[in-house]
Amino acid sequence: MQALLNPKALATLYKEWRELTAEHEQDGKSIDCGESNVRSDFSAFAELDETISFEEMLILERAY
Repeated sequence: MQALLNPKALATLYKEWRELTAEHEQDGKSIDCGESNVRSDFSAFAELDETISFEEMLILERAY
């Protein structure tokens, strides 16, 4: 995980971000952590120094 945030804090931010993006899913669009623009969007939301990796985001998605 990112050095500045512990995994629990990152998971909390991910949950908040997923709740905010839930309306996109209702429009027939899904949130796919394999897409770089989705990872970039979450990284910006979480104010991460670097874009979160697919592997890291997949861990968050599975925990969500």
